Amino acid sequence: MLTDDEHELTPLSQVQAAVAALRAAVESIDGGMAVDRPGWRYVPDAYRLLGQLSGLAELLPDILEQIEGSVSRELELNLIAMNAGSPHQDRPDAAVRAMTDSIQDAVAAARQLHNGVAAAAEVLTWAAYGGRPIDLVQGVAQVAVWTAPYPLELRHASGLTGTTYNARCECGWPELPAVVDRQTFAEADNEARTHAKTTGHRYQPQHPDDL
Repeated sequence: MLTDDEHELTPLSQVQAAVAALRAAVESIDGGMAVDRPGWRYVPDAYRLLGQLSGLAELLPDILEQIEGSVSRELELNLIAMNAGSPHQDRPDAAVRAMTDSIQDAVAAARQLHNGVAAAAEVLTWAAYGGRPIDLVQGVAQVAVWTAPYPLELRHASGLTGTTYNARCECGWPELPAVVDRQTFAEADNEARTHAKTTGHRYQPQHPDDL
């Protein structure tokens, strides 16, 4: 029986670990890019990920062909028996031929996959973040509150005039045309604190006199 250390070095366990890592990556990508998601903030992150996936796809034909070669050698040594009820019962040679045909199809598809992913990565080689500058402190977006004239286009509908307090975050919150404009500092400050708490963004309390 294999020890845990020996099991970790088997082809099966290594591929299982790769599948688990890919599954975790799929889950971490869900929800899209955001400035507060290290490693998944900007299009260049997608470029780097595509490059790694291209390398993975490039390995698939090799491992498939190695599997086919290993099974074929087992057949040559007469070490394969097909279980009763199998479509290839008592005919391991037919089973191996069918496996070989399928693997050859898979190898061709894997090479096409590699070419497609590599081409996608190449397209993004020169891609860069094109949005507005992001204010990050130790990789965390900043939340700010400041005074500003109430948006002109909203004054008539709201009946509010003059100066109000605005809460904004460099991550883009709140998405326009939504606004977080409040009549008092306390109201805007509460909005900013709530956003910072729910997103993990950084908020430094500011005194109204400093705004």
